[in-house]
Amino acid sequence: MTKPLLDVIFASEKRKNVLLLLQDGPKQMETLLKSLGTTRQALLPQIRTLEEHYLVAHFAHVYELTTIGKLAAGKMVPLLGTIEVFDSDIDYWGTHKLDFIPPHLLKRINELGKCKIIHPAITEMHEFNNEFYEHSKISGSVSRVSTYFHPMYSTLYPQLMDRKVQIHLIIAREVLDKFSTSLILNRTQNNAFR
Repeated sequence: MTKPLLDVIFASEKRKNVLLLLQDGPKQMETLLKSLGTTRQALLPQIRTLEEHYLVAHFAHVYELTTIGKLAAGKMVPLLGTIEVFDSDIDYWGTHKLDFIPPHLLKRINELGKCKIIHPAITEMHEFNNEFYEHSKISGSVSRVSTYFHPMYSTLYPQLMDRKVQIHLIIAREVLDKFSTSLILNRTQNNAFR
């Protein structure tokens, strides 16, 4: 008897992971067993369920996604990515408005991956997060959404620009005005000391 596909795919970690692994192309049973860290006895019933629901087919110990499997697995990755983002701190995401994020970016929120919500102590509110700063310096690109002007912006972003880091900011008009003024003042002061 067939089950609803959502149950087939998401009620078992093994089935879900088999579909995700097969997205890269056909795999031999031994490769699946090694990648999943499981036994043949534990995996075969899960693969049979995927075959019974026309998600996976096999030929001589090589397993691959069917057309239905490819369509389903292709939609799983963005969904799982979105869940991973929100699972990092559902209370944070659920209690904050997200409608200010441009729709084309909101549709891609799954690409953020695992997020880390930082709750600084009151005494550290004006200090810049060192982990963010260090990662920014070695990145090729930095994206930030901010509703306030941090005093370190006028120091951090010129340093990143000097390192040829691409910077993408989503900020309020008032913050942009303050940021622009601060950058101009900072550059003027730095040039005066050279």
